[in-house]
Order: sequence, then structure tokens, then C-alpha cells
Amino acid sequence: MLHYACLTKDRVAAFGLAAFLAGNDAIRRNVIDFIQRCGAQGIFLPSSGAVYGPARSLTQDTQGNPYGVCKLQDEAAFSSLAASRAIPLVVARVFNIAGPFINKPEAYALSSFLLAILQNRPIEIRAAGRVVRSYVHIDDLLTLALAALLLSPNATPYYFDTSGEISVEVEALATRAATVLGRPDTLIRRAKPDGRGDDVYVGDGAAMRRLAGAVGLEMRNLEQQIHDTASYLARDHTT
Repeated sequence: MLHYACLTKDRVAAFGLAAFLAGNDAIRRNVIDFIQRCGAQGIFLPSSGAVYGPARSLTQDTQGNPYGVCKLQDEAAFSSLAASRAIPLVVARVFNIAGPFINKPEAYALSSFLLAILQNRPIEIRAAGRVVRSYVHIDDLLTLALAALLLSPNATPYYFDTSGEISVEVEALATRAATVLGRPDTLIRRAKPDGRGDDVYVGDGAAMRRLAGAVGLEMRNLEQQIHDTASYLARDHTT
């Protein structure tokens, strides 16, 4: 069972906190009921880097971080279910993803930069502080998740953060994206610094790299991730 259903953080403003929490609880209960009825032999749960609070502590802030709290509730519920059924569970705490089928491309740094380049627009970076990201290709993430389910049947749940081979500040990311797409002269506009602290949203990739080594997976580098993301966007989002 690959369980991707979840109300995302933008739905908090749309629905209100109580309805958001209730909606994710209903999704969780429906999926648990389905797994119990269908006899699934393993579960892959994409979680989120939002589960972490300050100093990488697990968040308990329902008011300030309801999405992260909901993801932790998912982790606990499906871990308990997997243990009760003696089936493997893989939980990937997802930070930043690249590759095809990205949704809401204007909402994320890499895909919004690529859309600007493909549409011959300047790249706009509205962040006034330093912003650091690290990307993993969606194909690699799914390969690792399915491999872990096959490698560790009936084992303790397998948790890992996603993290690419490098971390990159978004202005350097924009420059690299323009270079990979053969448009190094693309104008990059950035908001003036205002003294705010760094925004670093990067996972601890140690467990993920160990898994990749165990299954012999050579993960795609940032240039390949940029190319594959751009190819999808050029096909489906630039007409």
C-alpha cells in the first residue's frame, strides 16, 4: 500500500484548523480500514520534514505546525498497524523533491525557477534571507521505498529523511538551473536582505544513503534532477 493522501499545509487557511485536523484524521482512518480489509503486505508512507521542530525535535505544536503534527500522527498510526499485522513499513520524511509530475510548480523554488526560464521570464527570488534546500529525484525516492519494503519484511519500521548529494542556496540553484537549461544569461532578481535568519530545510540523509548503497542505487545528481523536472514542465506546463 502506497499511501499518499493527506491534506497539505495550505489547506489550513482554506478549511480552518479544526476541519483540517478532522479531515486528515478521516483520511487516516479510511486508509487503515482499507489496509485491514485488503490484506496489504507492506506500507509506504511519505511523511514530511515538517515533523521536525527546533533542533530537530519532533513537533508538538498543533497551532503553529498542524501539518507536521498530522504527519507524526500518521507515522504513529501506521507504525502500530504494521506491527499488529507483522508487515513492513517504510516512512520517508520528505523535504525537497525533483523530477516529473510535480504539482503546484509555482509554489516551490526549483520548479518556479524552471518555469520562469522556460517561459523566458526573469527568475524572481522573493526571500530576503538565505534559503537552503537539497533535492532528491522522485524516481529514486520510490525505488528506495519499494526496495526497503522488500529488503526488510516483518522488520522494525524503516524511517529516513530525504536529502540530495549537496545542499544549495536558492540563488545558486537558480543560476545552476539556468546553466543546465542552456540559458545562463537569465536575469535573476532577488529581494534585498533584511537581516532575517537562515531558512534551511534539509534532511539528514545518512539513513537514505545507507539504503541506496545496500540496493546498489546510484542516485541522480542535481543537474539530472533539474533536467528531468524541466522536461516535465516543458511538456505539461508551458503551452
